[in-house]
Amino acid sequence: MVAVEIDLHALQATAVSTAVLLVTHLGCIFRQGSARVKAGSRPPEDGPMFGNSKQNFTGRQDTDKPHIKERLEVSSPLPPKPEDDMHEFFLQNSERYNRLVMNNLENILIGLIVAWGTLLCAKDANTHVWLVLILAVSRFFYAFAYAFALQPHRTICWLVALLAIIGMMVNGLVGVFSL
Repeated sequence: MVAVEIDLHALQATAVSTAVLLVTHLGCIFRQGSARVKAGSRPPEDGPMFGNSKQNFTGRQDTDKPHIKERLEVSSPLPPKPEDDMHEFFLQNSERYNRLVMNNLENILIGLIVAWGTLLCAKDANTHVWLVLILAVSRFFYAFAYAFALQPHRTICWLVALLAIIGMMVNGLVGVFSL
């Protein structure tokens, strides 16, 4: 039988990081929803919820009409240039947030599973604290970099988060095999 002790600081850091990751993900989801409304890529039955805007899954086709352009407030951190095709602009902005949310689902979930799982068996609690905080901060800045199309910042943040997850896993495996 093995008794498990959880370091209080590691527990607190894991809980705070979980909250940061949740707030980051929720922010991305809300921005995604706004971008999809403006692109017209929500289900058709959602149109009345948004001032009878045309919604059809594939995106609105009327964004170049002057009265529509005036009504659409651009929520993208990347404002359109005067020469941009507005339909294409809103579709690309919507797709940017779709991909950001998918990347969050792919990476934050596994990061949290590893963080909470290795909390129970970390070889070094301080290492766990640093790695879980690095994960949360790098994923927050990853979302920011993705939304603002900042490259190579986006890739660097993604890689740092991945290395933090791998580091937590190694710390947990070393801890479990040194019991």
